[in-house]
Amino acid sequence: MNLNEMATAVSQKLPLVVVVMNNGVLGMVRQWQTMFYEKHYSETTLNRATDFVKLTEAFGGAGYRATDLEELDAALKAAFEAEGPVLIDCVIDCDERVLPMIPAGGTVNDLVIN
Repeated sequence: MNLNEMATAVSQKLPLVVVVMNNGVLGMVRQWQTMFYEKHYSETTLNRATDFVKLTEAFGGAGYRATDLEELDAALKAAFEAEGPVLIDCVIDCDERVLPMIPAGGTVNDLVIN
């Protein structure tokens, strides 16, 4: 959430590739509001312009941005060839869902898969 871990990864020269699935909102909360609260959105759109690539570079790491599959392929190729930590800011739609998930109070038998 604040990327302080990247400072540690850079200082330790750790061979990490971090992929941020960046939907520009509080995605899991928005997903719950969509699925279970009739799209009554509250406090999920942050209206922030945080540039994770520049923030990573400020720590001394390498950063890439991917807005489509072609850019993601290129970023992953570069990331796996790099020495030290790399962050890929993968821009996705704000309504992209993370599945599978178990609803509140549910069990694995209530697993949502689509």
